[in-house]
Amino acid sequence: MRVLIVKLSAFGDILSTSPIFKSIRSKSEILDHLVIEDYKVITEQNVNVDDTLCIKKNEVSLRFFLSLFKVFLQIRKKRYDVCFLFHRSLMLYFFLKVCGVGKMFGFTMKYKNLAIQTINYNVDKNRTLQEYDILNLVFKDIPYPKKLDFYIDNSKVKINKPDGDYITLAIGGGNIHSDIHNRAWPIEKYLNMMNSLLHKKILILGNGKYDQDILHNKNLPDNVINLINKTNINETAHLIKGSSCFISHDMGLVHLAAALDTKIVGIYGPTDPKLAQPLSNDFTAITSEYFCSPCYNPLDGKNGRMYLCEDNQCMKTIKSEEVVRVINKT
Repeated sequence: MRVLIVKLSAFGDILSTSPIFKSIRSKSEILDHLVIEDYKVITEQNVNVDDTLCIKKNEVSLRFFLSLFKVFLQIRKKRYDVCFLFHRSLMLYFFLKVCGVGKMFGFTMKYKNLAIQTINYNVDKNRTLQEYDILNLVFKDIPYPKKLDFYIDNSKVKINKPDGDYITLAIGGGNIHSDIHNRAWPIEKYLNMMNSLLHKKILILGNGKYDQDILHNKNLPDNVINLINKTNINETAHLIKGSSCFISHDMGLVHLAAALDTKIVGIYGPTDPKLAQPLSNDFTAITSEYFCSPCYNPLDGKNGRMYLCEDNQCMKTIKSEEVVRVINKT
């Protein structure tokens, strides 16, 4: 069976899909992944994936349309028997049909009479498990996974782990489709937490201008090493894997830590851990008790309450002392 998995973005979402490739590898003659180029490293290094088909991020540009045409030719040539579409997108559905994919399976969309077998999206169920429910529309007997997968390419790791015990954390995040601001724990809370953990060595990880700007003109304790924009994804994974604990709000590196079997303390306000937290063998969720939390519903899209909120009190009211208490127990 020739199988195409369609999960375009973003970092954490693709990691949520990562165990699927191992689960159906033995049942697939060809097993490929269609993804936005920015996130291809996640499955390029996955030993269970045959080929990674890449498109440029969705913008009106010649590069985007050329990449789309290239993917069109690749899909036409490969003649997939089955396509698992893990986005509720009519545009993607019609593009894949024009490309000539065989049977398509995914989440129910607005128009239910399309030639696609679906399940309804459940906002109270972990998204990885829901994707496995879609898999079992075809394979019937695939068990739920225990954790996510990421395969470190050690040849790309040029940084050493610190001596002794240390913890890792990320303070930023976000992606081209989803702003992080209302999911982020305030930097003042992180600084208070770090100042309460002077007995621990702490590495701050992350990439991008947003992550970098958060720490602008901020004084970090002597026990903290700022590695923002100083590591590639394999080096980031290498450091997280060696740490005793990883701390952050709902963002992509939380899923990476889960894939690496690192203990996680996740901080959640607008998003519900039942849906958003990664599959993990050791995960502690700290949730807000603010009256409107959680408010995020992925079915609402960019018009949802989380994106329209102008004052994320749900995150601001989570005390640093509470997080420190949990960290000291790990």
